[in-house]
Amino acid sequence: MEDELREAHNEYLEARSLTARLMAGTAMTLEESEEENDVEENGSERPKSGRVGQKYKRAPLITDLLVEMARSGELVGGKKLHEANVDINERDRTKFVNAMVLVEELWTEEEELFLRSPPQEIAESIEELKIITAAIGERCLVKLNEWEGRDDPTPTPHQKPSIVSVGIRARKAFLDREMKKEVSEGVNGAEKRKEEVDVEKEEVQVGEEV
Repeated sequence: MEDELREAHNEYLEARSLTARLMAGTAMTLEESEEENDVEENGSERPKSGRVGQKYKRAPLITDLLVEMARSGELVGGKKLHEANVDINERDRTKFVNAMVLVEELWTEEEELFLRSPPQEIAESIEELKIITAAIGERCLVKLNEWEGRDDPTPTPHQKPSIVSVGIRARKAFLDREMKKEVSEGVNGAEKRKEEVDVEKEEVQVGEEV
């Protein structure tokens, strides 16, 4: 019985320790994100062309890709954003996928319905298209800043919603969220096990007294 209690207590302490280490890494994540944004601003190797009809010298912005997807009718059939027929540098493919997953988490139902409209309707609402995609890009940056713990989540002037910077930061945010979920489940499980052992110990003590 004492061994079970000790084991449950150790599990609880390990889970708490993991939580502390996870939170301690937040500052480093923020610093790395700033460095990635700086690298992006200085420029690097980017996709040379895109099937959506536009060439990019730097990583394409989420807003630009959404505009081109909508205008070309890529989204009419309800396909996932990361499945859209766009030409992305192979090394940026994972970043693109994570960026698109983030967009799908944050766009509103009305925005999604609009972007999935037939090309003819999109062509008649270009200004609205630009406003909606700009709002989505801004929302992605704000949400990432919030997740990274910034006091003011308002995007800084050098922050741009490119698939590279947003994709990198989104992946970190998703991993962080998953780790916190696992830690929370681990702590709760350890606490529950500890309570069960305590109850079993009390029952044994009562039985011995009787």
